[in-house]
This record gives sequence, structure tokens and C-alpha cells, in this order.
Amino acid sequence: MNKIYKVLALATNDSRNAGHAISVAKKTDTSKFDVRVVTLVSKYSDSTYALYPSRWMYYLHTYFFRYLFNFLRTGYFRLSKANDPHCFVNVDLSLATAEKILKKYGDIPDVIKLHWVDGFVTPKILYNLHRLTGAEIVWVFTDEYPLGAGCHYPCECRGFINGCVNCPIAFNKNAVKKMFNRKCYYLKELPVTIVGPTNAVIKAKDSVILKDKTIIKSISRPSFPLQDRNYCRNLFAFSDNDFVILFGAANVNDKRKGIKYTIDALNKVKSEQNIDNITLLVVGQDNTDLLTQLSGFKVKSLGFLKQNDLFQAFRASDLFISTTIADTGPQMVLFSVFYGVPVVSFNVGYAFDFVKHKANGYISDYCDSNSVADGIEYFLSMPMSERNKVESYNNELLIKISEYPQAMDILYEHLCNKPQ
Repeated sequence: MNKIYKVLALATNDSRNAGHAISVAKKTDTSKFDVRVVTLVSKYSDSTYALYPSRWMYYLHTYFFRYLFNFLRTGYFRLSKANDPHCFVNVDLSLATAEKILKKYGDIPDVIKLHWVDGFVTPKILYNLHRLTGAEIVWVFTDEYPLGAGCHYPCECRGFINGCVNCPIAFNKNAVKKMFNRKCYYLKELPVTIVGPTNAVIKAKDSVILKDKTIIKSISRPSFPLQDRNYCRNLFAFSDNDFVILFGAANVNDKRKGIKYTIDALNKVKSEQNIDNITLLVVGQDNTDLLTQLSGFKVKSLGFLKQNDLFQAFRASDLFISTTIADTGPQMVLFSVFYGVPVVSFNVGYAFDFVKHKANGYISDYCDSNSVADGIEYFLSMPMSERNKVESYNNELLIKISEYPQAMDILYEHLCNKPQ
């Protein structure tokens, strides 16, 4: 009989954007792991796993404490703007302690698994959790905070390879260096396993903090509800002649999401092609200024969608544009691949593993709107017979990915072979 290892999974909250800790826990092999989640706060009043379960605490933390922390980040470190993609995400401020977390968990775990823990689990708290439990630590790359002193995403900066000296966005560069050293101090002796897609793994191997840790490339096959394409096209009243281009973001003003490159590329296409048959399907934050920049196009702005509605939007589309400039995802690339929709993207996050140039997508030159436009035009000019091959290619790709060894399976073997 297999030994079942106890896993304490940690995430700041239980929203879909916080590392998907709840959904991941439900999918974990129960013959190998008993996963229980502890969050700092919860969106749901009936939560039994949050340190602060009241819904008002979720909103207080999300809209007050995180703004307070951001003020300390942007004021003390003087970042260029609060929505700078580099934005410091953790300055050792938390409403939690290791003791509170373990009391809520109610047991001694064999494994501590970190999802997105901004404002929740600091390096010191992680150190104390290990000190009190002796547990192995698995850190999932939901962003790139593990790499350096505290950046959400370092983007083009490579400071994490030399100790974050001379930080390009900090006024108090010495304070950032101290943050980096403090993080090294707390993490250097911990048995940490880093898990992430290829791009994250490449960076982790160069990080001063992480290069001596166990680093596992892990790519999971996405699985979502099947959707009938004709039904979805009819749902949005698209004709057979409509070429539907989907894009969007939860926050279109977030520089990291790179929406400006999508807008510039579409306007270049407009200047070079007849766009009568193009319909833009915009999801996420509704932005009047954004829509104004797309004058001349037929636009359907859907706003924020429930997940199944979002799946239907993807299934109804002919092309998805993702011009995020720094990401360990985004999830929408997985939606696109699963539903057979080609992706135009920079070689960032999931695109590195899931998008193959001129096969099921187009990898554009980094931060180059003209190259994004080339990708759009590549699929606009593609005969329907060739477009239909994208879905077949994706199905073969997903079968291949499903055969890859999974991080938790590798961890299970490690735990079983670990000297007692």
C-alpha cells in the first residue's frame, strides 16, 4: 500500500488568480498525497481554510492592506509606478505567522507547497514553518518573485544573477540588497524544490538564491470542458465569414500585459488590409479609451466572464493574441491551445512550451508590434484547410505533454526514497 504524504498548500486567497491552489488540490492524486489548503483570507464566508475567514477581511486585505503594502513598496523603494511590472510583491510584511498557519492546518505536514503567497508567506515565515515541521518545500512559479529580492517579474532585468545590486527601479538600492541577502539567509538551508514551466526553470538555474535548489520543469496537460464550435459561434452571432480575434486582460492598464503591442499591431493590420471580415472579441476590463483606439474594427466587448463563458468565447474565435511581456502563464494561452485556436505571442511563459512557430501559433519578436502584426496577417492569409490543421496539431501536442513526468510524481518518488 502506498504511503500517503500530508501536504500543506498555501495561497494568499482562494480566487482563481491566486495560484489556483484549491483547484490544484482537488486534482492531486489522493493515493499519494493528502492535500489541505490554508489561505490568508477568503472570498467566501463559509471558508474553513482561511486564517481570516470573514469576507470583510478578504476585502480589507485586498483593498487596504495590499494598498498599504504597495505604498510602503512604492514609497520606501520608490518604484516608478505602482503598476510597474517589476513591482515589489513582498517586503516581509504579513498578517500571518508560522504558528498560526500550522494551527489552522491542524497537523504536521510532510510537504509545504507554495502557490501565490504575496502578503502572506514571507521568507522568515517559510523558514519557521520548516523549523517547526521539517517538511520538504515545493515552490510553484505562479510569478517570478522567488528569483530575486522581491520583484513580481524582473522582465528584462537580470539582477537576480548577481544579488540584485544596483536595482534599476529602486531609489534605496541598499535596502533592496539587504532584502536579497535576508531572503538568501532564510532560504539557503531549506530543502526547496522549484516547479515551473521551461522559461521559469531557465531563470531559476541562474538565480543566486535558487541555483543550488532542486529545480523541476513541469508542464501539465490542460483540461477544460469540451465546447461545440458551431454552437459557440452562433452564441455570439458570428457568421462563417467572420475572422474573430480574441484578446484582453483583467487590467488593460497593467504594463506587463502589453496590450499596447496588440493595439499597435491591429492598427498596422488595419492600415494594410481590408478588415471588413475581422471582429475583435475583447474580454476582461472594459476600457473606453482602448476601444477608441480600435476605431474601424467591429468590436464585441464582453467584460469579465464566468469561466464557462470564457471557454465559449475561445471556442468561437479564430485567433488569440497574447502580448504579455512577462508571465509564468498566462492561463488564456492554455485555453487557446486546448480549444484549437492559434496564438500570436511573445516567447514568454506558457508560449515557450505550448506555442510552436507557424504550426499552432506565431512567436513574435519581443515587444515588437510590427512582428505581432506579421503574426496576425500570417493567420488571416492562411487557407481554411490549413487553419483546420491547427486543432489537430494541438491535440497531438496535448497527448505528448500528458506523457511528461509530473512534478508531484517526481516529488513522491523522492519522498519514498528519502532516508528515514
